[in-house]
This record gives sequence, structure tokens and C-alpha cells, in this order.
Amino acid sequence: MAGIDTQKQLLSLIRDFTSERSRGEQRVVGLKKRIEILQSEVEAANSEVEKAKRIKEVAEEELNGYEVELSLNDATIQSLEARISLLQDEVTTIGSEVDALKNKEGLLRDQFISQMEELNKEIREFQKTVDSSLSSDDGIGITANVKASEDGSGADLEAIKGMLSEVNSQLAKEEEGYLAEQKIQEQLQKELDDYEKKMSLMEAITDKTNSVQVLTRYPLILLADIGFTWGGAAKEMPMPTLRGGKFGSPELTSSGRSRYGGVLVKSRSHLWLLGKRLIYSGLKMRVLWIPANEK
Repeated sequence: MAGIDTQKQLLSLIRDFTSERSRGEQRVVGLKKRIEILQSEVEAANSEVEKAKRIKEVAEEELNGYEVELSLNDATIQSLEARISLLQDEVTTIGSEVDALKNKEGLLRDQFISQMEELNKEIREFQKTVDSSLSSDDGIGITANVKASEDGSGADLEAIKGMLSEVNSQLAKEEEGYLAEQKIQEQLQKELDDYEKKMSLMEAITDKTNSVQVLTRYPLILLADIGFTWGGAAKEMPMPTLRGGKFGSPELTSSGRSRYGGVLVKSRSHLWLLGKRLIYSGLKMRVLWIPANEK
């Protein structure tokens, strides 16, 4: 009986060992399949990382080009500012000249008006003299008086004609001078308007150049969207150091591995070029958990 019990125990141990061995083999096969899946995911992640590196290199080259363009824009802005300063000085000078011409025009106008008033006064005095000479009705020496009046009136008429011709010539000269001054004033006003238009154009160009300069000063922002599996080992890959946290947000070292044993399984990056802005956007963190019985 003791031998039979021993044999039964031996057979039971053999059956347990066989079943345990079969379960172990099944588990080994499952782990091998899991390892193959993880290796394929790691290879895909490596290809994504290489792609991200190439995109980063292209973005850095673009950034260098924009820095060169920014320096050129700075030089252009300085030259435009110098030009605007010169135009402002010229506008100030022309404005002072226009004011001087306006003052001179006012003086000439007042002078012309005073001369015309004096001429009207002399004409009225002459009319009074003629009327007084013609209204004389002395009957005794009317013929002699008429003859004397004619002689005197003839001399006065000649003097008045000479004075009138002189006044007319002076008026013509004053009118010519006034027209010349008015023409110069119109020309200066036109030049002033042209300079103001140039100044507004220069200011608009400067504003546009400043806006381009602000756009090209945006930094290159590099972030990452990285997935991790919990546990297991994988080949280390160079990645930028990211800010870590608690569980569920693993932290990377400079070599690309999680300090909590995470393995990089996915990486995605995108590059946008918006106007003059370079934004190299980033990689969100997520964790893929594996049950404890599959470790």
C-alpha cells in the first residue's frame, strides 16, 4: 500500500510538472509575442524620432534664414528712419519758407491797398479842382479866365496823365510781383504736399517692416508627443529633457528613458509655418499600462 501511495504521488507530481511546464511554455510564447510587438513599436518610434530630427534641422535652417532676414530688416529700418528724419527737416524748412511768403504776401497786399487808397484820394482832389475851375462865372473876364483855365487845366491834365501812367506802371509791377510770389507759394505748397506724402509712405513702410521684424523674432518652440509602455527595456534614444511629474506623467532623462522604467513607443511632431512664425509643436505625454500578469 505504501508503494502504491508513493507511485500515485509520483504520478501526481509528474502531471503537475507537465501542466506547469505547458503553462510556462504558453506564457513564454505570449511573452515572445509581446516582445516582438514592443520591438516593432520601438522601431516605429525610432523612425518617428528620426523624422522629428530632420524636421528640427529644417526648422533650424529656416530660423537661421529668418535671422539673416531680420538683420537686413534692421538695416533697412535704420536707413528709413534716417530718410524720415531728413524729410522731416526738409518739411520744417519748407514750412518756415511758406510762412515767410505768407507774411510777405500780407505786407504786399496791405501796401497795394494803401497805394490804391492814395490814388483814389488824388483822383477825388483832381475832380474837385476841375469842378471848381469850371464853376467860375465871373462875367467881366470870362474869355480870359476860360483861356487861362484851359492853359492851367492842360498843364494839370498832363501832370495827372503822367501821374496816372506812373501809378499804372507801378500797379503793373506790383501785380507782376504778386503773381510771381503767388506762383512761388503754390510751388512750395506743392513740394510740401509731396514731402508729406513721402513721409506718410516712409512711415507705412517702417510700420510694415517693424511688424515683419516682430514676427521673425518668435522663438523656435520644440515640444514632444511621446507614449510610454510601463516596464520592459528598450534601446535608449536621444530626446530633449522634458519636465517630469508623478505617475502617469513619466519623466525623461537626457538619454530618452523614463526614470520610472517607461519605454518610448510612439513619437509625433508637426511643423507649422504661419506667416513669419516658426512653431515646432509638441509631444504630449501618455502612459500605456500593462497588467501585472503580462510583465
